[in-house]
Amino acid sequence: MERTFRQLVGFIAAVPVVLGLAGCNAVRPISSASKPPASALVISAPFSIDQLSKATFPAGEYRPVYEDNGGYYYQAPSKIVANALFSYMYDGGLYVKRGETEPAAWFIVGGGGLMDTGPLSSMPPCQMKP
Repeated sequence: MERTFRQLVGFIAAVPVVLGLAGCNAVRPISSASKPPASALVISAPFSIDQLSKATFPAGEYRPVYEDNGGYYYQAPSKIVANALFSYMYDGGLYVKRGETEPAAWFIVGGGGLMDTGPLSSMPPCQMKP
């Protein structure tokens, strides 16, 4: 019962965030006609964001896997670890807007495929790989 209630609250909280980032843009696999700004983002050290809970993103190569009309989603090389009352592991990564050369936001894909996003308050140590 507690887990179901928490999932419902998480879903309700995530919907405006997802709609805010994506708007009318549908997240989709990168098309063959699309050209991301880099083949990978190389993050040299783990970094954390602190929203409703603290989430730690791993160091390594983040590869472009999805896009929307506004930009590209670069998948982290391993799971993102979020710590609140309990620890959870999620897929996720960094978002680069079209025409820009550094990440503008982070994303985490939770249960049921719901995506949570947010702006980066500070730039992680990042290098774009051609």
